[in-house]
Amino acid sequence: MPSNIKAKINPLVLQTGKATGFISRAFLSKPSARQVERVGRLFGYFEFKTKDAKVGQLLDHLIADIKDAFYGRGSQGTEQPNVEEHFERALQRLNSSFAQMLQREKIRVDLKNSIAMIGVVRKQKIFFAPAGRSNAFVFHHRSQGSFQIIDIMDRSKAELSPPQPIKFFAQILNGRLNLSDTLFFCNDPVLDYLSLEKIKNVITSQDGADASQNLKLLLQEVNNAASMTALIIKLEGSTAPAPVTNEAIEKFDYQEAATRDSMRDLVTTESATEKMLTPTLVPEIKKQVNNISQGARKYLSKISVIVPRQKNETGKLKPLKLKSSPEDTPKKSPKLPIAPPPPIKRSISREKGTNAGTRQARQIAHRLSELGQYLLYRIASWFKRLPGRRQLALVLILIALVTLATSVISLNVKRHREATRLTFTTSLNAITDTKNEAEASLIYRDEGRARTMLIAARDNLNKLKAPNKAYRQALNEMKVSIEGLLSELRHEQIIDQPVQIANFANLDAEVNLADFIELLSEELLTQNLRNDSLTKLNINNRQLTSAFPPANILGSVNLATSNSQEILYLINRDNRLFIYNNSVDEFTSLPIELPSGAGSIAVEHYNERLYFIDIAGGQILRYRLIGEGIRGPDEWLSTSTDLTDVNDLAIDGSIYLLGRNGQISRYENGEPTEFSALDLDPKLSGPTSITTPIGSEFLYVLDPPTKRIVVLDKNGQLVSQYITPNLNNLKNVTINEDKREIYLLDGTSIFAIPATHLE
Repeated sequence: MPSNIKAKINPLVLQTGKATGFISRAFLSKPSARQVERVGRLFGYFEFKTKDAKVGQLLDHLIADIKDAFYGRGSQGTEQPNVEEHFERALQRLNSSFAQMLQREKIRVDLKNSIAMIGVVRKQKIFFAPAGRSNAFVFHHRSQGSFQIIDIMDRSKAELSPPQPIKFFAQILNGRLNLSDTLFFCNDPVLDYLSLEKIKNVITSQDGADASQNLKLLLQEVNNAASMTALIIKLEGSTAPAPVTNEAIEKFDYQEAATRDSMRDLVTTESATEKMLTPTLVPEIKKQVNNISQGARKYLSKISVIVPRQKNETGKLKPLKLKSSPEDTPKKSPKLPIAPPPPIKRSISREKGTNAGTRQARQIAHRLSELGQYLLYRIASWFKRLPGRRQLALVLILIALVTLATSVISLNVKRHREATRLTFTTSLNAITDTKNEAEASLIYRDEGRARTMLIAARDNLNKLKAPNKAYRQALNEMKVSIEGLLSELRHEQIIDQPVQIANFANLDAEVNLADFIELLSEELLTQNLRNDSLTKLNINNRQLTSAFPPANILGSVNLATSNSQEILYLINRDNRLFIYNNSVDEFTSLPIELPSGAGSIAVEHYNERLYFIDIAGGQILRYRLIGEGIRGPDEWLSTSTDLTDVNDLAIDGSIYLLGRNGQISRYENGEPTEFSALDLDPKLSGPTSITTPIGSEFLYVLDPPTKRIVVLDKNGQLVSQYITPNLNNLKNVTINEDKREIYLLDGTSIFAIPATHLE
């Protein structure tokens, strides 16, 4: 592709005095020629609905930020960067800066009714990230003076998420623009006053600058009270097809092309094989047997006519009459008295029943054997009495029957093999289609749908049995391809050697830690069950200390939660509530009435309230903390719910319930709300904890059986998975997003791993 292609970009912003409540900005970067060649030219516009005057400064700051992020160090290297990935990193930085400025400056912006678009064009490749109700059209040149209008955003609007500061630019769309095409962006008010046909005629008949000026004049004639924003992109230059080099020829994968051709040949046999499998073998066998039988009968009848049966010349022998003398006749012996039959003994009959059955079976087998021998003897005798020609005919018939049977069996085996191959090919093609659909979903960054489809394809692939070596190779190649895609979607980070920041066994050789860990300001707290003391670790200087409750009133702690500042709430095994103030090292007891079992599942603090899970009542109980007292409980759920499988909860205004089977459900104002089905790979096998820090955008789930921490966004989509293969006794997890660290309680030690997803 030659490098003389240049993009002509013309923004248009029209804001009359009547257009109040909107602040608009459009920008066009002016990079060096080398930067244009490496990463392209940046452009965009913002239109925010707000009455805050500081938004203008905010927009100027955002424009400067995106230019600095895009044309900064990442674009200065010697190697050609991936433009899309480079653009994505710049947008992530812009989102973070946008969210921080809104919070720091306390600026109010109606994001739902605001729009923005930032894009980059490099040669003929376009990448852009829309936010809000932006419109994008391509005026595609078909022939002389004829242009087709293509609405780009129709296919992507359904994919856009509700605007949030940290995810304001959440998607990147990309495509290739022909030299004769024009890309046009605008907001809705432009389309309210000018038709697309009118806009197309103005833009395609003039160059970009004149078209922008004429559109502005047309819009100024409209007496409107709306802010209007548009942007026109045209390419100038020429392209020539790249010559085919020897290197390109050498890189051509002949083996893959041959594999595709062989698969096509297999598919073409499908209709012929199906036709061949439709009739059954029984009619065919009957037909052949009838034909052979009729032929044999005709042949034998001809033989009997040609060779008549010979008559017996010896005649019949007369039987001899023998006379016997009276002395030779045996005398009849006198009848002996017959003894009566013995009485039947049922117990003996039951004991000998098995032997009697065996004898009867042997007798039947012996009789069948005798019958078989007799039949063979008769057949052999009959065969020997046949004339030579008839014997020859019978032998030929038997040979024909054996040949026919062999052919039928061979045909059946062949058909079975063809059917097996056809089934395998059809199934493999279906799996390939599923894989291709998953890859298409990845283009629109729908990782959840892609992961679900790839898992289904993998499961179906594992059920297939390849009929021969060639098919086994195709099967293995598909497995490797699907596993590669799934591996990318797992977002796994293997941490073989997490940093051990504390070993409580050094403080107490017989230490036995509870199953909780809480972060209070700069200290991590848990309990030593051996002496009921609270053990503390300063995360800055790694110093270990202990806090002992007076007169051993605390006992063993079942549950713990905190306000993330200085207060720790503890529930002991007697369902008593204690408050520990870390700043003054003081324990306080508060009376609380908890239903049986409610103090052993989970507790969470949010907005000066404590929330407990009541499995027996099917409720989430809420207690209000008022001064030095506590009131409640209030039933938070609107209706009782089956919570028998729930083992933890997290709160950010909504409540997220974690089930032992890995299912996560969300509730708002006491009612269940839609939460995207989570299809992790591998699935959660025994999660124990779910948490979300105050103000966080993420949910953190600890799954000890798989030794991992799963990070999700608040819509249930996978963000990252941290795997610690060398931690074998994971108890709990807590997060410090300010320091970008995750702390894990494992056995008697605390480990820290970096939260790279926050970078």
